[in-house]
Amino acid sequence: MDFSQFQIKQLSDLLSSPAGAVGTLFLAALLIGSMAYKPFRWISVALLIYVSALGSWDVTKPTSQFFSPLEQIRSYGRVVCVVLLLILLAPTLREHNGWRLRTLSAGYVLYYLFQIVSSLRWLGSGNFDRGFFGAIVFTLMFMVFGIGMGRWMQQMEDATNLVRCLVWTAILFIVFSFMQMGINRAAVFSAGRFIGTTNNANHCGAFLATVFLPVCYLALRPQARALARTFLYVLMVLILLLALWAASRTGLVMIIAGVLVMFRRRMGSFLLGAALCSVLVLIGIQFFAENQDAVQQAFRTEDTRTGAWLGMWNDFCEAPLIGKAGMGGWSENSYLFVASRVGCLGLVPFLTAIGLIIRDMLRLARQRSCPGADTAMADLVLGGLTSLFVGGMFEGFLYGTFTCPMFGLYVYVGLMTFLLDRIRVATADAQQQQAVDAVYAAEEESVAGLTPEAEYG
Repeated sequence: MDFSQFQIKQLSDLLSSPAGAVGTLFLAALLIGSMAYKPFRWISVALLIYVSALGSWDVTKPTSQFFSPLEQIRSYGRVVCVVLLLILLAPTLREHNGWRLRTLSAGYVLYYLFQIVSSLRWLGSGNFDRGFFGAIVFTLMFMVFGIGMGRWMQQMEDATNLVRCLVWTAILFIVFSFMQMGINRAAVFSAGRFIGTTNNANHCGAFLATVFLPVCYLALRPQARALARTFLYVLMVLILLLALWAASRTGLVMIIAGVLVMFRRRMGSFLLGAALCSVLVLIGIQFFAENQDAVQQAFRTEDTRTGAWLGMWNDFCEAPLIGKAGMGGWSENSYLFVASRVGCLGLVPFLTAIGLIIRDMLRLARQRSCPGADTAMADLVLGGLTSLFVGGMFEGFLYGTFTCPMFGLYVYVGLMTFLLDRIRVATADAQQQQAVDAVYAAEEESVAGLTPEAEYG
């Protein structure tokens, strides 16, 4: 039985099972709700990001079993992600731009172009599944996160709800990981390192780094209630503990880089919070005494990247125009990974997209205090994108399809486009109001300068 037949049989068994029937009804309810109410769309986004972070989707591999129905969802994670994208596409086609002047980032357009070029390269190398279906999936993502997200975000509350999606993803991950730990502890560990419901420790670290800053943002909002703020503080400490337990240096570097950029203008508050979190994390580590070796691995100094980087560079030098498309090999650097797999054909639009996103980041950093801006969310976006770009130097997730960091990139770019659009509209309104005020002031001055006889004829 080949892989396709095996998938069809497994999918048939799933749909005929009670869990499959319940899942079908749940997805149908999400579709109906998303067409009429925005909260259902945010639920769909949170589920999409979480399912993308689940472990290996290759159901022919003998992996540790998760509890039901998480195991069934993991087995068909790609199918579930595509279904959720289709659910989100339905309300996208019905929405309008509203007040938005610009709902689509130029950087995202170039990134989509890179993804299509990459899919065509895979198709040309004979990998039909990754080439053809990859192009379809990337188009769905572009329509949902590139076009749809801009149409949905009309108010600051909408942008905050999008941030909450990442936080809910973190909550789902932690809850299901600890549930799985109680049922089958071996399924959430690999070589003594915590992997949760992800594929490996490095993916776990990148996932935790992606969701950490949104938790910080919501915890520090002035509007946060005391109970919610306390819960978010506990969640922050848990994420840091699990990141140490995963012993992923990439994840820790991403967290540090993101936090430094996000709190660069509030270093006093940051140092105080960092000291408090450090104490709580040190206390928490004591409860995982049997995993002290795994925690110590997070601070190891051995070089595990240079060899991979040189290998990808050599692959690029062998085929600099179109790269060496193929499965396997090295992926410990997103930028070199793109160069080695698709050559300059994909590297040019990829780097151009990154450059346009960085240009918008610099623009947002300069205008974060302008009318219409939310300084805290602007700092979150700058910190989140910096974290992802730094992490891309050590992992290949920027060349991925269904990964949490990739969805994090889409979310942050969407938020940045929304904030810049608000600033653009607010600035134009302020300038128009100033022009009107200047006209009124000039008229009042001219009237005040007239004598009573001249004023009344």
